[in-house]
Amino acid sequence: DALVAHVGARPIWAVEKDHATTSVYAVERFPEGVVLLFGSERFGVPPSMIARADAVLGIPLYGVNHSLPLAVAAGIVMSEWARRRYTPGAIG
Repeated sequence: DALVAHVGARPIWAVEKDHATTSVYAVERFPEGVVLLFGSERFGVPPSMIARADAVLGIPLYGVNHSLPLAVAAGIVMSEWARRRYTPGAIG
């Protein structure tokens, strides 16, 4: 619970394949100051943190692959966050 104390009132969004309620691609906008929480590749986000999260995002997967390496999942989600945060076409 040190994480919860550290982030204070900032929203926590967990990224979890098994408990996701919203696709990362369906998010209209990410709240200001959102904390994106990723779990380990083996165990995912701890259940206590999923219960505390304000939202639980997932990355839709098709075909036989039903999981992604943590670094790939983080890159996808942060890319979507950046795409919505910054002006389209702006560089720098």
